[in-house]
Amino acid sequence: MVNSLKNKLIAQPRTEIFVVFGALLSSIGFNLWHLFPETTGGAMTGGDSLFHLLLTESAVEAVTNGRDVTDHWQTLSLGFPVFHHYQHLPHIALAVLHLVTFEAFSLL
Repeated sequence: MVNSLKNKLIAQPRTEIFVVFGALLSSIGFNLWHLFPETTGGAMTGGDSLFHLLLTESAVEAVTNGRDVTDHWQTLSLGFPVFHHYQHLPHIALAVLHLVTFEAFSLL
């Protein structure tokens, strides 16, 4: 009877270890599978990165059309004047670099 209880106690932690490691490996595998496009450049990240890309494209459009780059209307953010309340020098610098190099450098 003591040996059978001892065997049950020893066998149970092995099962728990396999379950825990299985859950851990499956969650890591799930994240690797779904986040792989972000590491290879195959997906566009949302949020701030997309917002900055749109601001830079808007600055390129303003420079090419001869408009003021610090005061052009955005169709983004319901007409909120982003360049009046946000630092716009990096967007303008990237837009000028993009145009000076004859679009050799992409905006991404």
